[in-house]
Amino acid sequence: MASKTTISDKKELQIVVIDDSDFSRKSVIKALENEGFKVVGEANSAEQAAQIIRTLRPNLVLADIVMPDAS
Repeated sequence: MASKTTISDKKELQIVVIDDSDFSRKSVIKALENEGFKVVGEANSAEQAAQIIRTLRPNLVLADIVMPDAS
């Protein structure tokens, strides 16, 4: 049986937030941090997001679904 990864503490969850709107991205980050989550990265373009995700290997990515440079 495969083992499951569990996260018992909000601080253990590593989150990356991706949005081309500075206001939206910062608002989401602030809301998450106010709830005790750890945001480890942010990006404002698909290219930047891909690099951050490859480097940081986060547990969760919250992304805008309409990015002008995403293909």
